[in-house]
Amino acid sequence: MNPYTIIRRLLQCSLFLSFFGTSAQSDTTRIRTAIEESASLLTQNDPAKAMQRLEAIRSSLPPTSDKSLRSAYHWQMGEIFYKQKAYTAFDRQADTVLLLNAAGSGDQRWRAKGLYQKAFANIHLGNLDQSVAFVKEGIAIYQSLKDAYGEAKGYQAIGNISFQGRQVKEAIQQYQRAIAVFHANKYPVDAAMTSCSISRAYIADMHIDSAFAWNDRAMAVAASYPDNLELNFFVWQNDGDYKARMGRFDAADISFQKARQFASRMSSGYSLGGLLQVMSFSAFNSGNMKKAVDYAEESKRIFEEMGDYPMLKKSFQLLYTIHEGKGDYKSAFDALNEYVDISDSLFTQNSMQQINDLNVKYETAQKESKIAQQQLDLERKNARMTRLVFGLGLAILLIGLLLLLYFQRKKTFQQSLITLKNEQDISLLKALMTGEEKERNRLARELHDGLGSVLAAAQMQVSHLKIIDDEQQKNARQQATELINQASAESRRIAHNLLPETLLRFGLDEALKEYSRSISDSRLIKLDYESVGMNKPLEQSVELSIYRIIQELVNNIVKHAGATEALVQLHRHQDMLSITVEDNGQGFAPDKDTEKGIGLHNIRSRISYLNGSLDIRSTQQKGTSVYIEIKLQKNDSTT
Repeated sequence: MNPYTIIRRLLQCSLFLSFFGTSAQSDTTRIRTAIEESASLLTQNDPAKAMQRLEAIRSSLPPTSDKSLRSAYHWQMGEIFYKQKAYTAFDRQADTVLLLNAAGSGDQRWRAKGLYQKAFANIHLGNLDQSVAFVKEGIAIYQSLKDAYGEAKGYQAIGNISFQGRQVKEAIQQYQRAIAVFHANKYPVDAAMTSCSISRAYIADMHIDSAFAWNDRAMAVAASYPDNLELNFFVWQNDGDYKARMGRFDAADISFQKARQFASRMSSGYSLGGLLQVMSFSAFNSGNMKKAVDYAEESKRIFEEMGDYPMLKKSFQLLYTIHEGKGDYKSAFDALNEYVDISDSLFTQNSMQQINDLNVKYETAQKESKIAQQQLDLERKNARMTRLVFGLGLAILLIGLLLLLYFQRKKTFQQSLITLKNEQDISLLKALMTGEEKERNRLARELHDGLGSVLAAAQMQVSHLKIIDDEQQKNARQQATELINQASAESRRIAHNLLPETLLRFGLDEALKEYSRSISDSRLIKLDYESVGMNKPLEQSVELSIYRIIQELVNNIVKHAGATEALVQLHRHQDMLSITVEDNGQGFAPDKDTEKGIGLHNIRSRISYLNGSLDIRSTQQKGTSVYIEIKLQKNDSTT
C-alpha cells in the first residue's frame, strides 16, 4: 500500500464519520428496538428467531456506536448463546461486555451484568472457583449502586455454584441470603424460586422434611401467581419427586400431571422432557413398567426432535434400566447400543468443538481488540488530524515502515499459529481416541461382569428346574433355555466388539480374520478378508484405530448397504498401508450422503489422527468401494 492510498483512505474515513453522525440517532432507535424484540423472542423460547433479529442489525452496529448500545447488543447475544447451550460463545460475548465497560470507566451496571454472564459461562465450562470470583465482583458493584435485586441475584448464583460443587451447606446459606434480600425489597416470585433451590439442596443432603417445608413455601407463593408458569412447574415437579421418593406414588402422579400441564403451557421441550424422565423413574420404582417405558419413550422423542444429545443419552440409559428390570433383554440391548453410540459421538463432537472454540476465541479476541483500538482512535481524531497537517511527510514514512514490520510479524505469527494448531489437533485427537477406547473397555467389562453373570445364573436356574413329562412344559423350558443362550451370545458379541481381545493378544491381522469369520458366521453378509505384508505388528494404538475404522465401515455395510457380500483388504509395503473395503450393495450418492452420520464422522476423525487419506467411490445399485491410505511413522511399528 503506497502513501497516497493511505492518505486517501484516511480522508474517506473522515467523510464516513461525518455522514454517520447525521444518521446515528435513527440507527440507535432501530438497534434498541431490535434488541428488545430479540429479548421478547427469547422469552418465547425461540432462540433461532432471536438470533436472526440481532443478525439483521449487525451491519448497523459500527465501532463508533456508544458503549451502552454495544453492551446491550453483546449481552443479548450472550443470552441467546446461553439458551442454545453454546457456553464458549456465551463466554466470548461476556468478555466483550467487560471490555466495553472496564473497571473505573464505562457503565458499571453493564459491567456487573457482564460479570454475572462470565460467571455463568465458567460454571458450565467447569471453572467453579473463577465463577465465584466473578459473581463477588458483580455483587460489590450492585451494592455500590444500591441495586438490591442485582445483589440478591448474586447470592443466588453463588448458591447455585456451591450446590454444583457439592457444598450443600454453603449453597443453603447463600440461598437464604438471597431470599432475605428478595423479601426485604418485595420480590416474592424470585424468593419463591430460590426456595425451590433450597428444597433441592435439602433433598441432596437427604433432609426430606426440610425439602418439603421449603417447597411448600414456594407452592404457597405460586398459588398467588398462576400465570408464572416456570414457578408453578418447579414446585409441582419437586412435590411429585419428593412424594415418589417416600413411596407415595399415587400422590406423586397427581403432582406430576399438574407440573406437566404447566410445562406444556411453557412450550419448553427441555422442561417437559426432563419431567417425563422423572415420571418414568417414579413409575419404574412403583412397578408400573408400562408407564415407565411410555414416559421414557416420550422423553426420548422430545430430545431427539430438539437434538439435545446429553438429555437423549439419559433417556436411553433410563430405557436400558427399565427393560433390564422387567426382563426384556433384547430391548435393553437396543437401548444400551444407542447409549454407547451417543456417548461416542458426544465425546467426538465435544473434542472437535473445543478445537473450534479455541480458534474462534482467538479470532474474536483479535476483532474485539481492533474495535477497541478504533474507538480510541476516534476519540483522538481531532488532535491527530491537526498533527497530520504539519507532520505528513514523517507520518507517511513511519506508517510505511510500520506496515512493513506489521505484515512481516503477522506472517510469522500466523505461521506459528498454524503449526501450533496442527500440534493441538493431533494432541486432542489422540486424547479423543484414548478416551473412546477407555469408555469402550469400561462398558465391555460392565457388560461381561454384570449382565453376563446374570444370564449365566439364569441359565443355571433353568437347567435345575424339575423335569416335567408334559410336552408343552418341556417346550417352554427348552425355549427359555434357547433365549438365555441367545442373550448370552449377544452379550459376548457386544463385549467383543467393544474390547477386541484377539487384537490385544495376537495383533491386527488375526483380529480382522476372526472378525470376518464372526460376521460371515452370523449370516448377515459374507465377509472375505485378505492381507499382504501384515506379518510385522504395528504400534497398538494404531492397530486399534485401524480395527475401529474397518469395524465401523463393515457395520455401515450391514446396516445400510443391503449387500450380500463384502471384502476387506490390507496391504502393507514398507511405510505405506492401504485399506480397501468393498461391497455389492445398493450404493449411494457420495456427494450428498458422505458428510452425514455419526459413523462416517468418527471414521474421518480416526483417519485424520493417523495422517491418512480417504476416497469413497459408490454407484447406486452397484455397490461401494472405500480406499484408505496411511503413511506409517517410524514409531508406528514395533519389533
